[in-house]
Amino acid sequence: MTVLAKLTPGNFFRFSSSHQVNALREELERFAVARPEARALVPAELNASSLDDIGELLDLRRKCERDWGSPVSDLDLQRLRGGELFAVHKTLVLARLGRHPSEVTEGFVTGSGRVGDVRIEPRDIFWQRFKPRGAPNGRVVVLSPRYGETGRDYADAIDAMARQGFDVFVMDHQWAGHTTRNPEGVDSGYGVARDVAAVGSFAYSVMEREYTDFPKRNLMLVGKALGASAGAFGAALLNDQGLLKLDGREMPRGVDVVMVSPWFGPTSSFQNRVRRVASRIPFIRRLSIQYNESTGLHLDSPRAMRRLLEALNRSRKDLRAMLKLLENGKMLDGRSYIIHNARDPVASPDLSLWVARQMKDRAILRLVDTRYSETQRPGFMSNYVVDGLNSLVVQASREP
Repeated sequence: MTVLAKLTPGNFFRFSSSHQVNALREELERFAVARPEARALVPAELNASSLDDIGELLDLRRKCERDWGSPVSDLDLQRLRGGELFAVHKTLVLARLGRHPSEVTEGFVTGSGRVGDVRIEPRDIFWQRFKPRGAPNGRVVVLSPRYGETGRDYADAIDAMARQGFDVFVMDHQWAGHTTRNPEGVDSGYGVARDVAAVGSFAYSVMEREYTDFPKRNLMLVGKALGASAGAFGAALLNDQGLLKLDGREMPRGVDVVMVSPWFGPTSSFQNRVRRVASRIPFIRRLSIQYNESTGLHLDSPRAMRRLLEALNRSRKDLRAMLKLLENGKMLDGRSYIIHNARDPVASPDLSLWVARQMKDRAILRLVDTRYSETQRPGFMSNYVVDGLNSLVVQASREP
């Protein structure tokens, strides 16, 4: 009897995080919109007592695997937290996007190395690869999710990139998902950069092996918001300056970087002051802050906010050191495309402007005048990141 056959509602959720359950719930909603005939599969409440609903999801996975003629994943699901839930979630994504398991694969790469004299604790980093849809363009992208998110939060943005010919690797960071978890959320800013570089090195080896016919092939990094953008930026900058040393094969120098709402420091705003106060009030369970006619910030609990602020404190020293390199004229060898909301109440757009100015003609800053909530929607990530990637590709094509 297979593990799947032994699955029950109780053990389906036993090793699953709340983030995994929420990600599954959101994907179910997208699946129902894309496949109206499947609306009955979406449970009103997704929990361990939804026996019939979970049974239907497992039946859907079995049916899809029969149609595909292969399992949804070749990875040993026991290596994952909530592996069976991951398999169901991936089934929904592939069925909704019309993709085959052979086009979306996953695995682990070991991140090990140092920045300068600072040795960083090794960890196993989970990645997923989404191959291009249609003709590839020879560019391989490593996508770094923001703090608190995993690669499963980016299926639509990844699909938009894949439709443009990009080969996309998305990683889980130490704060969530299947990568070796850090009990504090983040060990350091250098640790985040090291992990991005480790996946970048792995993706580059795949590119060299599979894209030999593309003279203009290159590796590109994409990071979104808190933790992720600075991690991608730091991986490229520290690597180009010879400060980041991986154990084993290095990431190539001169990679291009797209950053969405990068956190180089906080916006001096009322919202941030409220966040700091709220994190110290024990009886607040949830707080929403209104920003321009829409809900902009959600604080799940004081504990969650304290954890976030602690992660920022552990990263601040390394981030300042990276910005000091820029101030001293140490730049990225590649190009950067920075997308930032001009009215961002959280991450400072002024600091993005400063970074772009330091990099001179090696950076493009695209300030977007919109509500903060708009920048958090999947469509924003899909459209603006694809624009940024294509802009960098065009620039690269003009260089000798």
